[in-house]
Amino acid sequence: MLEVVIGLILQGYTSNNYGRIGITVPHHGNTITKVYTHSPAYEIGLEKGDKIISADGEPGTKLITGTAGTVVTLKVLHKDREYVYYIPRVIDKEVYDQ
Repeated sequence: MLEVVIGLILQGYTSNNYGRIGITVPHHGNTITKVYTHSPAYEIGLEKGDKIISADGEPGTKLITGTAGTVVTLKVLHKDREYVYYIPRVIDKEVYDQ
């Protein structure tokens, strides 16, 4: 298993502190259906079709979002290989208005 660290932090846009990493995953699924350009997920190379195994050690995708500025640990199946990514949760209007 390969571990990848990304240190990208983007400027906040909204007044709340809700952060995301820049992907779309169906409510009852674990396969990434969209990766937003210029997001932390995009910057580390996550792709549409990658499967999320766990977020912060918990199976599934429930813990991906959280407080902006914190980091989520994702275990992902990417091109038939398991990776662990440390991805910052961010708030950025330009990333999510695509």
